[in-house]
Amino acid sequence: MAMSDVEENLPVQSALKNKSNEYMNARKMGERAYRKAVANGQYPYLPALEFFFPDGNSDVGVPIGVKEIALSQVVGTKTRMR
Repeated sequence: MAMSDVEENLPVQSALKNKSNEYMNARKMGERAYRKAVANGQYPYLPALEFFFPDGNSDVGVPIGVKEIALSQVVGTKTRMR
């Protein structure tokens, strides 16, 4: 017995719906964090690395080759220009 096109697409549709829900939940969390920071008089954005190296030496370093870093470990951006 062959599956219909609708039945074949159910797993794909379910996965897309889950990703959409994850995105909406993450967006709501971000909006809440933003509003909370603003309400507390705090800067609501993640800091850029250039704030940690105000003399402009943020590009100085030791070459270590290419490393894979999980995106979940990346916080903020290198410059405030995003």
